Amino acid sequence: VDVRGANNIDFNGPYSKIGDFVLDNSTWTIEGALDVSGNLVLNNSTLKVSGGVRVGGDLRMTESNLTLKNDLNVTSNITLASGSVLSHYAATLDDWWKLNINAASVEVDSSSSIDVSGKGYQGGNGDIPGRTRGNVAASTGYSGGSYGGYGGGCGSGDIADEIYGD
Repeated sequence: VDVRGANNIDFNGPYSKIGDFVLDNSTWTIEGALDVSGNLVLNNSTLKVSGGVRVGGDLRMTESNLTLKNDLNVTSNITLASGSVLSHYAATLDDWWKLNINAASVEVDSSSSIDVSGKGYQGGNGDIPGRTRGNVAASTGYSGGSYGGYGGGCGSGDIADEIYGD
C-alpha cells in the first residue's frame, strides 16, 4: 500500500500488509494490530494503532507521529527524523499502556522524540484521588504513598494505598 495525499482513513480491525506500507501526507487510525512484512514509512503523516505494530523491515518516520497501545516490534531499524514523535495512547480510568520497543537499532534525530509525557496514570486533586500502580485509586487527602509500607495519614478520612513493592 502506498497512500499519498490528504487521506483520513479509519480502519476497523487488524490490518496486515505484505511488502512495504507507505503513508505520505495522510492520517490513519487502525482499530487493532498492524502487521507489515516489509518497511513501514511515514512521511508527514499520523498513524494511530489501537493494538501492537510488527514491522518485518525498517520503520522510517519523517515529520510524522505514531501512537500505539501495545508493543512495537521492528525486525531492522527505527529512524525518527524532522520532528517525528513515537508515543502510546494516554491512560484512562479503565486502561493504561506502556511503550515497549524491540528493534535492531533506534535512531532519533535532535528534532524528534519518543515522548510519553502526560500519558501515564491520571492525577487527582483535593478529595479526588489520582491513579497509581495497576491503575487503581491512589491515596487520598494528605496520606502518603505505600511503596514498601503503608503511607502515613494526616487528616481524618485520609486513606493510604495498599502496600506494593519491596
